Formats: sequence, C-alpha cells, structure tokens
Amino acid sequence: MIGIRNCLLALVPVLLAAGVSGQDEFPLVETSLGFIGGSYGADGFTEQFFGIQYANVPERFARSEVIDEPFEDDYYNASSFGPKCWQENADPTEDEYSEFDCLVLNIYRPTFPDGEEPLSTMVWIHGGSLISGAGEDDDGTYLSLLQNVIVITINYRLGVLGFIAQDEDGTGGLNGMDDQINALKWINQHIESFGGTNSSITIFGESSGGDSVTVLSVSPLAYGLFQRAIVMSGPAGLGWRPFKPDKGWEVTESTLAHHGAASIEALKSVDDFPAQQIVTFSPEFEYLEAFPDFAQMIDSKYTIDGLVLSDRPHTLYTNPDNINPEAMMIGSNSYDGTLGLSDPSFMNGFVLDEAMRSVFGDDLGDAIFAAYNPNDPPYAGFANATYAATINIEGDYQVTCPTRELAAKAAASGYEGPVYLYNYQHFFPGDLNALFVGDDVDVNRDGWASHASETFVLFGTDIGEAFGFPFFDNATIAMSEELMARWATFAKTGDPNLPEYATWTSMSNTGISTPNEEGAAKNVPWLVFRDGTSAMVDDTETKASQCDLFFESYMQNEGNVEEGGIPPPEESSPDVEDVIGMEEASPDEEASPEE
Repeated sequence: MIGIRNCLLALVPVLLAAGVSGQDEFPLVETSLGFIGGSYGADGFTEQFFGIQYANVPERFARSEVIDEPFEDDYYNASSFGPKCWQENADPTEDEYSEFDCLVLNIYRPTFPDGEEPLSTMVWIHGGSLISGAGEDDDGTYLSLLQNVIVITINYRLGVLGFIAQDEDGTGGLNGMDDQINALKWINQHIESFGGTNSSITIFGESSGGDSVTVLSVSPLAYGLFQRAIVMSGPAGLGWRPFKPDKGWEVTESTLAHHGAASIEALKSVDDFPAQQIVTFSPEFEYLEAFPDFAQMIDSKYTIDGLVLSDRPHTLYTNPDNINPEAMMIGSNSYDGTLGLSDPSFMNGFVLDEAMRSVFGDDLGDAIFAAYNPNDPPYAGFANATYAATINIEGDYQVTCPTRELAAKAAASGYEGPVYLYNYQHFFPGDLNALFVGDDVDVNRDGWASHASETFVLFGTDIGEAFGFPFFDNATIAMSEELMARWATFAKTGDPNLPEYATWTSMSNTGISTPNEEGAAKNVPWLVFRDGTSAMVDDTETKASQCDLFFESYMQNEGNVEEGGIPPPEESSPDVEDVIGMEEASPDEEASPEE
C-alpha cells in the first residue's frame, strides 16, 4: 500500500539505527514447550511465526485437544504456513490440506515494540461461511507494525468436519468453534513468550468470523480467554441463526444420505470417506446458492450443542451475565447483501416488488418494496437500481438489522461494558464484489461497501498492487489508517476514540429503545465510515423504519426456529420461481442495464 510503504521508508533510518542491519538470521522465541523459530517480514520490521500447531484432533468428529507436549528436539520451525483445513473447493495441487494437523495459528509482532509494556494481542477469526478460508488468507504484518500490537490468525475445522451434529442433542455441532476456543487457550498460555499479556486479548472477525466472535462472546467455555470483541458483518441471531439440535440432526441425516454413509460411526472411517469427499454438507442445506433463498432465515451451518452454546445468541445477549467481553464493537457494511448476490445474472427477468410479495406476503412485501424503491435515492443513481436495492434488502435483512438488534440488546441488558456500533460505507476501487459485477451496476460512487471489503482496508492489503494497479487511493489510505488506529486502540483500551477522529459514542450512553414485539430498536446512533473519514450519524428514522419491517418477519419466526425460513406467503402471491421468469416491470426498466 502506498501510504504504508511511505511510512516504512520514513522509519528505515530509525529502525536501522536500532539494529535491523545486524539482526539475527531469524527470530527465536523460548516457550514452555521449547523454542520457536520464525522469519522476518516487512524488510525486517516484523517478526512472523507461522503454522504453529495449537491443538490435535484425536479422531474424526472428536473435540480437539490443546497441545501441551514439548516440541520434538526442543524446537518448532515456524517459518512457513501450516496445512489448511479441508474445505469446499480445496485444490491439493495448489495448497496443503489436512484433517488432523490443520489447527495452526500465525503470529505477527513488531521487531521493535514501542515501549517496554507487554503488547496487546488481536486474534483474527477468518470468514468463509464456516466452509472455507484459512488464517493465512489475511496478512497481519501492517496492522501489527503500524499499531504496535501482536496479530494472530487461526485455522479451525470447517464444513462437515467442524460443524456436523453427531446426535439429536447436537453433540459436536460446534467443534469448529471449540477449536477457536482451544486456540485462545494456547494463546493465553504462551503469549507472554511473544511479548504479549493474557490480560489484553481481543478477538475480531468478519462474516462467519464475526458470527464466531458473537458466539464466543456468550460461550461459557470462552469465559476469561479474552477481554474485548469486535463483530464485523456477522451477528449470529436474528439474521443468521444456529440450528436447534433436532434441526441439526435433520441436516446430519440428509448429509449421511448424500454421502452414502449408514451412520455417523460409518462416516468416521477415513478410508471409506476421505476428508476431501465429505467436507460438504448435503446440497439441500446450501442456502446461499441463488436468489430464491436469499430472504430465508439464514441458518449458519452449525448446531446448538449445549456445550459451546446453550441457546441462540439472540436470546443469550438479553442477560448481561452471559456476555464475556468487557467491551464490544459491532458493525456492518452498507451493501453486505453482496454476500449472497455478488453475481447480478439472477436479475434477468427479475421483478423486485413481485419477489418481495412472494417471499414476505402481499402486505409486508409491498411495504418492503416501498421502503427500498429502486426509483428513490440512493438507488436511483445506479445503472441498475433494482440490483442495488435488492442487495440492500438482503444486506439489511441478514446483517445490518440483526447487527443493530444485537448491539441494542447487549447495551440495554444491563451489560456494564461499552457497545460501539458502526456502519462502513467507504467505497474503494479494489472492492472485489464491485469488480465482479463490472458494468452491470455502476458502483464507482460513494457509499458502496460490499461484504468483506473493509477487511482489505483494515489489514492494509492492496490487492491490486501485485498486478501493478494499486487500488488504494488517498481516501482509502486515510480510511485504512483510521480503521487500523481505532481497532487497535480499542484492543488496547476498550475505547476506539482518538483525538484526531470524530467522537464515537457508546450505545450504553444513549437512550436507545430496546427491540421487542413492537418493532426494531430505536434511537440507535452509529459511527459511519465513508469517503476516508468518519462521523456519528443518528440514522433512526430511515434504518429503524426499514428494520421494523424485517422485525415483523423475525418475530413470526420466533416459534419456528427448527423449521428455518419464512412462513409460507399468502396463497395469492406467486412463487419465487415464477417471479424469476417474469418480464421486468416498467418502474425498473429505465434502471436496467442494456442487453
């Protein structure tokens, strides 16, 4: 990134004087398990320890166990990333994968820490719908170096191997998140050897990583393992919810049938069922494949197991005694709906108002269409206004409104810690979803932030630099500097405020109206990140009224959690499949792209 590179160049004389030119061949750390040897990054300004195995998996579908045996020969080579956990679309010709040895973590720390106090630690939990991804996908180098923190990224088991319920009680349905807890246990035991302290650990994650943070924040097994939590576009609860045990077992039975296994015990056979073959759930439960499923209550592909999680997070957050962290940051992106709708090809012959009626029923569907009318701002400025409005509906339904509700529930529960709410609206030219949709929608404008686009900015990862086309313009450089500073300051102190930026008010200090049967939370201010800067915004009238509409749907489903999905629409409404085949309605024709 241009800004970071200039920063490093400015630091070179100082750091060289401090001894970079004469540093050891590789960094070496002594732990209670033995010595760990790593490598240098950022031209010697960071120390990296990759692929450290933190837990063993004794057998398929078993809970992992934290490693406490001394290293062989008293030494662990942490100079390269370890194997990834088996996952959908894995390509073993490109990367190394493992079922039993993939529980590894990666540590980034500054070579020359600023000050003598122990460093705060930020533990990143990657996203990927709990079916894909790895800790190595996100580079903690710049966040660690520029903010004087330790950054740790982790692997955890995915898909069937990490989240299948093994009986009608949900046993094993959260083994992947149990892995995350074991990573935190390892970190607590050994972070002092890396210059950190177990009294200042923050977990943060995006999408299903944020979902994981939401769960760990109310898991009794994670109590005391971290002090602060940051949930980025992943609020488990109203929008994404875990299966109840009986529903989880239904998923298991379908998955067993799909893979031709007579029982869970049969599926444990590594010889009969190789990991690469069984890592996926039954296609029947893949909810993000196409538009017709977008408005269903998105089941998060994990099951309440009675161990890691005792109930739905949406319920647990109403009791402050359940909330583990001392402080929380929770937020969403302006167009998180690109999570399931990054390909606009489904728009061919699509009619938004008819689709809303088919999914939500006539009255509620009409009200939702009116609240997100493609002919109104901000959608009218897009080349395909219908696509933009549809993305916003999905994003609000799945992420933004549940995020507001989760934050409001925590803040109003009697929880004594601060709750900071944000909405990220900064567009940058490297927005992957924006690149994917190409000319089908004009997204090169302020206010568009696709799902996960903020992670590149937070980590300072200029994805275009490798191709000779840096995507970080001046506004994005400023945005990156602010996100890094606020996230790291929160990790150090529990307060993301800094003198050079707008004051961020905690929800705990506002007169919010709690979500209830009467509708969504009211008087909910949030910090908006946009155009390279930030500002507190009271978006109550607009966003609360939109979330009110979805809240009616959420409440309808309170008694139908085991079913998953919105209650059947009124008989007068057409099926979604019929809607997809209809001609475009005249109100949207002007906003549609040319053939």
